This record gives sequence, C-alpha cells and structure tokens, in this order.
Amino acid sequence: MRIEAVIFDMDGVLVDSIDIHYRAWRAAVAVYGAVYPREHLDKMHGKSNADIAKAICMDFCLHVSPKKLGEEKHLQSYRLLAQARLFPGTIKTLRNLAKRKIKMGIATSSNRATLKLMWEKFRFKRYFIAGVSCDDVKKAKPAPDLFLLCAKRLRARPELSMVVEDSYLGIEAAKRAGMTAVAITNTYPRKKLRGADKIISTITELIDYVDQLEEENGQRQIL
Repeated sequence: MRIEAVIFDMDGVLVDSIDIHYRAWRAAVAVYGAVYPREHLDKMHGKSNADIAKAICMDFCLHVSPKKLGEEKHLQSYRLLAQARLFPGTIKTLRNLAKRKIKMGIATSSNRATLKLMWEKFRFKRYFIAGVSCDDVKKAKPAPDLFLLCAKRLRARPELSMVVEDSYLGIEAAKRAGMTAVAITNTYPRKKLRGADKIISTITELIDYVDQLEEENGQRQIL
C-alpha cells in the first residue's frame, strides 16, 4: 500500500494533553458545585466538547446548560494548555514523513480555537497542510466526517490515507472513512483498541509501519 496522507488526532497522539483537558473539565464542573471523576471523561474520550458537556450536565444533574459548561471548560483549557507538551519523538516522526513527501493533516475533536492555539504553540504549519476541528463538521467521532474532510483538504484518497488515533471512537471513525487505522496506546490499553489495523506504543513506531506498507506495495508491483 502506498500512503498518500497521514491524518493525526491531536490530543493524546501529538500533544500530551489528556490530563490537562480532564483538569479543565474538573475545574469547570466545580464552578457549578460538583465533583467530576476521571473515569467519566475516560469513557467520553474522542467525543466533541459539546457532546461531553451534554453528558456531564445530564449524568451529574448540573443546573447549567451544556453550552455554558462548555464555555467555562474552554476558559479553563486556555489557561492550562500553556503547560502542554508534545509526546517524545513527535517532531522526529513528522520530519521523517515530510521527507517522504507524505501529506499530513490534523483532525481533532477539540474546537477550532484549541486547534489554533496548539497550531501556533507548536508551529504545526511546518509539517501540516490541513487542520480540521469539531467545529468544521456536523457529526463528531465515531462518524467519519472529520477524517473525510481532512482527506479532502489534503487532496488525498481515503483508501490511501492513514489515521493515527488514541481512542476507540477515533479508530471506528477511521475505519468508517475507509482509511488505515493506527492506534497508539497513549490513552487506552491494547485490548480497547483491537479494531485498529496496527497498534503502536510510541509515535516513532509509525515509521516502521509505513516502511512495511511501502515494502509490501513494492513487492506487489514486482509480482
């Protein structure tokens, strides 16, 4: 298989920010007098902030609208995301893919403002052609919309595109988009990511998998 494009999820794949987002939700929920357990967010990871806010308001009987809770979470996030860091090996991997002329994009369940913040903080424009957020589509993961839109902006065919995800919702979305799904175990254990075509432990392992697919493609062409 020849890879035309690699589409990365952002939080939990490129950026080590899952704990930051939990702290932001916890602080937002605390404003309305409730305690937010980590286990709840673990079950929601991969969903849009709007969907998470709706679930929190319903499950914890908060006397606030999901929209208002989401706005409070965004305020908390912007304060905390200054602490965010890239996972080890991220830049090395992106540089390697760029040298191969593989198109790269970001498709995140975070909102456009958060994507913009991370885009500027880590100078993602050096490597990525396109970035799409939950604000750009009507249906969030596990719908395939985010990945299909990103592939469209990259001018890449879905069947020749690869997605790197850390959540089972993201893996499902990638498969529904007709793309190769690679799961990374930054957030969930392997047993929760079994639907993926490949499971890796670190982002640098992605290069070996790309090599494997390109080698298999070369062998098929020879035959």
